[in-house]
Amino acid sequence: MSPARIGAPKRRRPDTRLEFEVDHDRIVFSRAFRRLQDKTQVHPFAENDHVRRRLMHSIEAGSVGRSLGRRVGLALVKAGRTTVEPAEIGQVVQNACIVHDIGNPSFGHSGEAAICDWFRGEEAEALRVFEGCSALQKSDLQTFEGNAHGMRVVTRLENYSNAGGMRLTAATLGAFLKYPWSSADSRAAGGKFGFFESERGFVAEFMDECGVFAQGDAWARHPLVYLVEAADDVCYSLADLEDGVEIGVLGFERVEQLLIQFVEDQTAYGAARDEGRALELLRSAALRAVIPSLAGHFMEQREAMEAGEAVAPLLDECEHGATFRAAQALAEREVFSHPRKVYAEIGAFKILSDLLSCYVGAVLESRRDESVNQSARSVHLLRLMGNAAPTEHMDNPTAIRRVVDYLAGMTDGYASRVHQRIMGSRQR
Repeated sequence: MSPARIGAPKRRRPDTRLEFEVDHDRIVFSRAFRRLQDKTQVHPFAENDHVRRRLMHSIEAGSVGRSLGRRVGLALVKAGRTTVEPAEIGQVVQNACIVHDIGNPSFGHSGEAAICDWFRGEEAEALRVFEGCSALQKSDLQTFEGNAHGMRVVTRLENYSNAGGMRLTAATLGAFLKYPWSSADSRAAGGKFGFFESERGFVAEFMDECGVFAQGDAWARHPLVYLVEAADDVCYSLADLEDGVEIGVLGFERVEQLLIQFVEDQTAYGAARDEGRALELLRSAALRAVIPSLAGHFMEQREAMEAGEAVAPLLDECEHGATFRAAQALAEREVFSHPRKVYAEIGAFKILSDLLSCYVGAVLESRRDESVNQSARSVHLLRLMGNAAPTEHMDNPTAIRRVVDYLAGMTDGYASRVHQRIMGSRQR
C-alpha cells in the first residue's frame, strides 16, 4: 500500500486529499480516460445509447472494486493484518479498476488484433518496419496488448510526458498490473502481458516499492490485483448480457432464467415496469450476492497471495462463481458471434490496417534517405500528427512506437473519420 509516487519528486505541495484520492482525480481528469467514452466495450458503432462503452464499464468496475476493497480492508483490520484504513484499500482498488482499460485502442479487442495482424503481415515486412529493432521491440509490436499499452499511458504518455506520466502511487500501479510479465515471457505466448520492455524500469521501481516478489524477469501479482480482476469479471459478465438484450441480439428470458436465483424481493421484481428495469434489478441482486463471496474467498487465499504464489481468479472458486461463468459463456455464444457485431469488427480491421499503412509508411519514408525528397502526402500525414509525430532524433523503433501510441489513442469515431478523409483523398 505504498503511497510513493513513481517518477515524481519526493516533495510535493500539501493537499487535503489522501494520496490515493489524488490518483483517482488524476486518472479521471486525464484525456486518455475521457477518450474511453468513445471506445468499444463489446459493440462497435452501437446506436443504442444504453450500450456500454469503455468509460462506463470502467466506472462500474470501479464501483464494484471499491466495495470489494473496503470489505476486504475491514476483514484485514479485524484479523490484525493491517493498520491501513479500509477506505484507502477500497480507493486503491477503485483506482486500478477505473484505469484498467485505459490502454485499449479503438474498437476494443478487435483493435488489438488488427494492430497485431498488421505488424505480423506482409506490408510490415515490405516497409522494413523492423530494421533496427531488437527481438524484444519486434515482439512488443507484433503482440500489441491493451494492458501493456495502459501501463505505457499512465507511466509515460499522459501528463508528465516521458517524466513519470500520471505519477501515480506505487500501490495503485501495483494493483493495476494484472499481468506482471512482458511479451518475452512464456506466459505471454497466445495470452496477455502487462508491460512493454520500454516500461520495465517503471515496473521494477513500483513493484519493489510495494514489496512484491520478483520472479526472474517477472514478478508475482500484487494481492489487490485479484480484487481488480474480480470486479472486472463480474461487471462484464453482467453487462454483456444486459447490452445484448438492449440491442436485440439476446432474449430477455435467457438472462432472467440465469439470474433470477439472486432476487430476494420477488414483489419488487414483479412490479418492474419493463425489461430494462427488470435487468437493473437482476444485476443489483447478483452484485449483492457475489461481492461478499468474493471478499471472503480473497481472505481464504490471502496468505498464498502474500507469499507470491499463483492463485486462481477469485470468481472461479467463490460461491456463485459458476453462475457468472455461465453468463460469460452465454454472451460468448449468443452475443459475441452475432453477425451485427462481426461485420462491425471486420470494418474496424480495415480502418486500423489502412491507418497503420499510411502513418508508418510516412514515418519510415521521412527517415530512410535524406537525398530523396519526402512525398507531399507523407509530409501532410506527419503534420496531422502534430506534437505526437516522431522527431528526427528518435531511432526507428521509438519512432514506430510513437505512431502506435498515436493510433491506439484514437477513439472509434475519430479513427473512422480520419480513415474516411485520408482514404477519400487517396481515391481522388
